[in-house]
Amino acid sequence: MKILFVAPFFRVPADFGIAVRNYELLKHLTERHQVTVITYGEDEARQTDKWLTARGARVVRLPYSLPWSNDKSRAASVRNAFYYPPASFQRFCPHVLSESIKTCLAEEPEIDLIVFDTELAGQAVLKKKFDKPHVLIVHDIYDLMLRREFEITGLRPFKIVRLIDWLKTRRYERRILSGHKNLIAVSGDDEVFLKEHFPNAKTYLAPNGVDTEKFSRNGQPRDPNTILFVGAFEYPPNVDAFFYFCREILPLVRAQRPDTKFVAVGRNPTDAMRDYAAADTGIDLTGTVDDVRPYYGRASVVVIPLRVGSGMKLKTLEAFGMGVPVVSTPIGCEGLEVESGVHCAVADTAQLFAKRTLQLLARPAHAYELAQHARALVTERYDWKQLASGFEQTLETALGFQTGDSPKESAPVILDIGCGRRKHAGAIGVDNAALETVDVVADLRALPLPFVTGSVNEIILSHVLEHFSIEEIQRILDEAYRLLRQDGVLTISVPHALSAAFNSDPTHKTRFMFSTWYYFSEGHAFDYYQSLKQQWKVTRLWASVNLVNDTIVPTRRWQQKLESCATRWMRYLVRRSRSQTLPDLLVKQFPFWLVNIHCQLEKAESDQQES
Repeated sequence: MKILFVAPFFRVPADFGIAVRNYELLKHLTERHQVTVITYGEDEARQTDKWLTARGARVVRLPYSLPWSNDKSRAASVRNAFYYPPASFQRFCPHVLSESIKTCLAEEPEIDLIVFDTELAGQAVLKKKFDKPHVLIVHDIYDLMLRREFEITGLRPFKIVRLIDWLKTRRYERRILSGHKNLIAVSGDDEVFLKEHFPNAKTYLAPNGVDTEKFSRNGQPRDPNTILFVGAFEYPPNVDAFFYFCREILPLVRAQRPDTKFVAVGRNPTDAMRDYAAADTGIDLTGTVDDVRPYYGRASVVVIPLRVGSGMKLKTLEAFGMGVPVVSTPIGCEGLEVESGVHCAVADTAQLFAKRTLQLLARPAHAYELAQHARALVTERYDWKQLASGFEQTLETALGFQTGDSPKESAPVILDIGCGRRKHAGAIGVDNAALETVDVVADLRALPLPFVTGSVNEIILSHVLEHFSIEEIQRILDEAYRLLRQDGVLTISVPHALSAAFNSDPTHKTRFMFSTWYYFSEGHAFDYYQSLKQQWKVTRLWASVNLVNDTIVPTRRWQQKLESCATRWMRYLVRRSRSQTLPDLLVKQFPFWLVNIHCQLEKAESDQQES
């Protein structure tokens, strides 16, 4: 592809959230595509343009329409309340931007796709309609962010200013979002909001990530009394978070730990923040730093006391990657697949936030356990290496959506549905996560899948069905029936309900045993599954066995031998046993087995004859 990437916020080195995301995405895209970047302001560090040019990208720079202001005072907020479009949007004049895009398209007519990063860039569609396909990346939904600001503002005259700002920005934002056919959300919550309020647009999810090699534990000794907060302070929610922590949470922490030191790292702190920190020797406001990792390394706890904002916070992912325990508000970890008490501590009041912080400071072993789980989470699901590839795939899908080359026209042979990172060789990977191995992003809870009826030779559902309810499974099997050819094969793999593989995963909803598959046989008496018996017949049922813990055998070779023998024995029992429940009872007697059930289904012959 040839891509025009409009990024109001981009610089090298990338030292704040959106710039980091754009750096990772452009690093990947410029390796595989021709990219033209439109950005703003001067190249102050004289590294950004050099970096882009060295990667074969063309750079177009535009001037800001208004100078940047760090004035976050109430007087400034009152003045801004009377601006329309909102003051934050006026700095990036949509007329100037649309004319620049028009010029780029005239100079490079072979450009395939326009990427607008943030609504500040996306407002260009209000001045000019572009013939080229385009997508809008929505980092923050202003409607949600400003509504939250309004809600936390006390009942005083200034609340009226918040209300005016929220309502006028909401109106302007909805005009922008309505002008785009493709929207990319960075968090699941924002994706739901966009789908609900803009149903005519195609909405995708491309979450934020972290460089897990760069942000990793560096072995630096921790200071047991240091609490850290990281954020760019030209972003108003971070300023609110700073004062919220300092005024309402930190005094509660110091009441029990007087030596606690609070370090706030980030560029462009406001004058009010500087004055507040100067009056308290226990608060260190650093301003811009060359490398934030040493501060993560020294901190015992990272706090994310955000009360407003939306989207997915890169600061949370960086703290997870560095292996530092985190205490966050629900907004601070919004969009992340985290569980309170497992990956981080979540608190929605100042009192609870202080309590959770004190607990982590007082219990290093528990804090270390949380940090390890969080580190494993980001390594598995939020590493930029896989997310950047998923973003590229999202762009290709969006391009096909607008040009008409939809995946619905494809004729695949094998579908590996719910493939995750382990896609079967030669299969088309389908998953709800935009991983590198995934070819089509789709959700089994939002059927039908984008494939032609009767176009698939084989469908693989490996460790998928146990995560759904019985009703959802029936709908999935109906969809598989629709997609398969008359001679097609459906292969299902699930963990046995009586083995450790099933009970160790809290996301499992439906239990399967060997006897479960007799519900598909003609001789079974339960009419509830009559529709399944009419559609499917079991052509093969077998098992595989692994040991839970390889420390119970002396070597890996012996473990493989034991697993091979156990697998052959279990397959023999499943195939030869006259009792439907005997293999299930044996699994229960060996709790150190991880038993997986494999079942092959074909369309019922009666249906084939009728058709």
